[in-house]
Amino acid sequence: MMGLVYISLFFGTFIGLRELFVPLDFPMLRYFPNESSFTDASIVEQVYRWGGYTVVAVLATIWICDTAAFHAGTAMGRHKLFPRVSPNKSWEGTIFGFVFAIAAAIAAKYIVLEYMSLRDALVMGVVVGIFGQLGDLVESLMKRDAGVKDSSNLLPGHGGVFDRFDSLLFVAPILYLYLDFIVFT
Repeated sequence: MMGLVYISLFFGTFIGLRELFVPLDFPMLRYFPNESSFTDASIVEQVYRWGGYTVVAVLATIWICDTAAFHAGTAMGRHKLFPRVSPNKSWEGTIFGFVFAIAAAIAAKYIVLEYMSLRDALVMGVVVGIFGQLGDLVESLMKRDAGVKDSSNLLPGHGGVFDRFDSLLFVAPILYLYLDFIVFT
């Protein structure tokens, strides 16, 4: 039951994150001061596009964090992070992943997320840098407890589909709550 609730509830918040950018839910008047912005097709399309860009930016930030952590950890990793759970993860890789997550979120703010403030982009990077990597460790712990190396064989060499999206399961609910209750209130 835990796996069913864990995956469906947390992935559900990722869908909710995308749906925050529907004009009736989005704080239109904060970004577009004209009352007709609710019915202007170009503005509605812009807001909806921001939702798609937000989803892509979150995924890209997670993957950049994971990639930076892997390469830095492989090249410079000397101090093991949590060897019982994930013997190849290092503090050096974790720090590089954290820094690159922040850099990727800030880059996304300037490239496609113009609604987002610099502070919000920084928060997004910190959430991905901390909770994304924590999600990866929790998934590794679940695999260790189950006695399996990979969660599936669908993506050979990548640990399975679950391993590709484990970070997202921790990041999506936090970013959803942050955007909905702090940024858009």
